[in-house]
Amino acid sequence: MNWAVLVRIYTMIAAVSVISLFVFTQQFGDVRLSIAIVAVATVAFVSVILGALLSINASLEGVPDT
Repeated sequence: MNWAVLVRIYTMIAAVSVISLFVFTQQFGDVRLSIAIVAVATVAFVSVILGALLSINASLEGVPDT
């Protein structure tokens, strides 16, 4: 597994999720906030799975760590 790719992807996912949740808590009320949290969590979960698959693919193709 290409750890450098995995760490970069997970860092970007975490940053975007935190910023999105911060903005949503400032903008939305109770019901819409809970929907927004579920939506962000779902997108983050799918992104984590895709990030792992990209990392595995990069290691199988022999892409060097940069």
